[in-house]
Amino acid sequence: MRRPAEVKSRLARKAQPVPPLYQPEVAADAIVWAARHAHREVWVGAPVVKAILADRTMPGRAARWLAQKGYEGQQTNEPEEPERPDNLWKPVPGNYGAHGRFDAVARQSSFQFWLGQHKEAVFGAIALAAAAAAWHRRASAQSRASRTSELRTSERMMHGIRTTTTPMKPGAAEQPADAAHNSVGEPL
Repeated sequence: MRRPAEVKSRLARKAQPVPPLYQPEVAADAIVWAARHAHREVWVGAPVVKAILADRTMPGRAARWLAQKGYEGQQTNEPEEPERPDNLWKPVPGNYGAHGRFDAVARQSSFQFWLGQHKEAVFGAIALAAAAAAWHRRASAQSRASRTSELRTSERMMHGIRTTTTPMKPGAAEQPADAAHNSVGEPL
């Protein structure tokens, strides 16, 4: 028995949805979830995200790419039967349901839809991870600064270098203690 076409088509090859394909239940779940949670828009599938973002950021380029690639992407390599039945003017006999020849390659779930359902938790986890990374970076920098300061102090003590200025005599120019003085303050 020949399978009917879903619509009347004049394509030279058999039609297909643009990959990747999703089971119809994925779309149905998204529709029900959107209706129950009062969302006007739900993104389901990576191609949807790419298309929406491309259209918002560079609409002309996205339209040109779709014009070049979209036609071929909607066809398989199998030739179409020119006299196949279609459902343009009347229903085709038989119950074909929502599943068909693409069931083997269709995906059962959508990561983008899952992200949309758990947006608050995902953003909360990202914010928590960013805060933890910032705290760790700050604590590491303070620890490094403290170790560096301690190391410099111990090196100065080992070499007899004073870290304070010598007391000034009235009328004398200030002279900082440095490597030219020993630990007592006498010139080397």
